[in-house]
Amino acid sequence: MCGTIYPARVRSLGEFLTICHAALQLNAKLINSDQVSYHEALETNYFKLSDSLSGMLGQPLQDILVNGTLSTTVTGVQLDSSNA
Repeated sequence: MCGTIYPARVRSLGEFLTICHAALQLNAKLINSDQVSYHEALETNYFKLSDSLSGMLGQPLQDILVNGTLSTTVTGVQLDSSNA
């Protein structure tokens, strides 16, 4: 319902999730070993946020942790570790 009332805002949320995803991918490549647990917490909270918003976005978000990196399709944009 929210998507029909505020389509631009819902689209912006999808774009926000895409940017968060890309930031997580980049962060995974740049962190030191002492930052791994913090990064894992960021990933966990990203999954919670994307799960919470999937109903509003009108599609399930396919978040998969593969070989230590995120791989997902958000609002039709495929991201993987080669894009970060």
